[in-house]
Amino acid sequence: MKLKILTYAALLFTIHVSAQKNATEFLDLAEKEFNKKNYKASLDIASEAIIKYPDSSKLYDFRGNLYSAFKEYEKAIQDFSLGYKTANSAKLKAHYLMNRGGMKSTIRDFEGAYNDLILAVQFDSTNLDAYSNLSAACDEVGKEEEAFRYSFKI
Repeated sequence: MKLKILTYAALLFTIHVSAQKNATEFLDLAEKEFNKKNYKASLDIASEAIIKYPDSSKLYDFRGNLYSAFKEYEKAIQDFSLGYKTANSAKLKAHYLMNRGGMKSTIRDFEGAYNDLILAVQFDSTNLDAYSNLSAACDEVGKEEEAFRYSFKI
């Protein structure tokens, strides 16, 4: 218990001292904590960074993937939505839509997944993962012919 308190205190100190860090440096710190299996610390760092850098789409991606791993799918969807809004390229927008569509499939919102994935392939027609997910979503919403067509793009 004492070790956890000390670790958390050190983390808070690191966040405080790192007030001058940019979004990438925060992301690196969060990834280091994740790699050390300090998942709560990693999530806390990412959340703090998002407060400081709300326009950094890569922070939303990282935290959204953390939420997904924790099975907090609604929070992941929210982060992928915010990442999509802040993304500055078509490929990044497609990435966020693909992730959000995947989360929607996970919570069995197949119509929502289908809509996100259709938009994802419109932004990036080279995203094979989006086509694969789209093919599966089409099956779930009764669009078997579309599923067949998209499966050929994979």
